[in-house]
Amino acid sequence: MKNNLFAYFIVVAVLALSMTSCAKWQAQHQIDALESLVEQVEQKGANFTSDEWSKTSTIYYEICNKISQYEYTDEQLQEIGRLKARYYVACAKGALGGGLLNGIFQQATGVLDGLMDGVDDALEEAIDGLSTTKTTVQEETEEAEKELDEALDELEALFE
Repeated sequence: MKNNLFAYFIVVAVLALSMTSCAKWQAQHQIDALESLVEQVEQKGANFTSDEWSKTSTIYYEICNKISQYEYTDEQLQEIGRLKARYYVACAKGALGGGLLNGIFQQATGVLDGLMDGVDDALEEAIDGLSTTKTTVQEETEEAEKELDEALDELEALFE
């Protein structure tokens, strides 16, 4: 009886380990499938027909549904997030033919550059203003110290 119980325990342990191993493999397989889809959309999305976009969208949502069935490490979750972002960007580029979206990105880059230049200029002006204020405060402090010294000298002269 003890031998049968031990044998059952071994079988259950082996099944549990194999199921865990399969789940990890399936989880990684879904990430790989998503990456493959993303790469395909990035490379060929600009030439997709509306039917191909529809099929691609269906495949994407199927992969996402399968992804939600497994547990992932933090690194895997970050990779899934990056792949999803790449997918949406590739879809936007492909759907707009690349040219329009590229123009928008270039304009946005120009806006950000202009904004950063404006912030740099404002900071430089503020620093220059602080330097001028510091110099003025130093001069006023020195003048006040001279006046205080003179007043103390006059006070000493009164008590002599």
